[in-house]
Amino acid sequence: MQVLVTGASGFVGGATVAALRAAGHVVRGTGRHGPPPGWSGEWIATGPLTAATDWRAAVTGIDAVVHLAAHVHVHGPAAADEPAFTVANVDATLALARAGLSAGVSHFVFMSSVAVYGEGRDAAFSEVDAFAPVTAYGRSKRDAEAGLTALFHGTSIRLTILRPPLVYGPGVGSNFLSLLRLADSALPLPFAGTDNRRSLVSTRNLADAVRHVLATATAGTFLVADDGDMSTGALIARLRAGLDRPPRLVHVPAALLRLAGTILGRSRQLEQLTGSFRLDTCRLASTGWVPPQTVATGLSETASWYRNFRRGSTA
Repeated sequence: MQVLVTGASGFVGGATVAALRAAGHVVRGTGRHGPPPGWSGEWIATGPLTAATDWRAAVTGIDAVVHLAAHVHVHGPAAADEPAFTVANVDATLALARAGLSAGVSHFVFMSSVAVYGEGRDAAFSEVDAFAPVTAYGRSKRDAEAGLTALFHGTSIRLTILRPPLVYGPGVGSNFLSLLRLADSALPLPFAGTDNRRSLVSTRNLADAVRHVLATATAGTFLVADDGDMSTGALIARLRAGLDRPPRLVHVPAALLRLAGTILGRSRQLEQLTGSFRLDTCRLASTGWVPPQTVATGLSETASWYRNFRRGSTA
């Protein structure tokens, strides 16, 4: 199969390209700029993601599109820049979809996010839960899903929407990299008593889910995650073990943690660490998909990568 992967040089893109090529697919990649070092095969530089992005050359002769390119989570004032998220994640996505429709693409896989649900909760989310996004990023993913569903309705194109939680793996950045740095510190951390549960997904498992839906011609919307949820304390303890550090976790009552977060103006960050956000992945499992990598192995590989990354950054 001839597969177009947008955002092919990114964190998830690199793993997805590797999984698809290992399955025998011919991959054409796109990105804002030129190909990453070592890239082999076709590459098309698209420039910035906008409604005017010209996707015609990218989709010509393509059987399936895997759309990973996006304006992702950022921190600071830019996180509230609604137009920037709309242009990149909605307008550019629909421009690609229309180009794919004109070119005769048969399958369109869109990487969405659990950010469409908004805040976490104790009960696990499923595909039928209502949208309640609280960030510009989450709203843009919601709107892109709605636009794709409307555009492809009544056509022969199979649309698959994947909603992953926090993604980790070798090469990770952003929030998970910050968590790795925290785990790598000698500080005692107040998470011994956390009984929350959060779903995660490794890049290897997420890439394999993409491979699976293409191989089985599966359409629909699916939550995708690793084979087990973890509390924050268990996650940090496992990362510290992978970093050859003792757990150093102390018990602090949840109410006291919330109070500290309020005083320090970090309530949202603390909620992301101590709240629950679980996914029910039964729908994807019913199609025959089984995560090839356990969460324990994925975290161990990530910690191993970080040890090398840390050495390189301090060399």
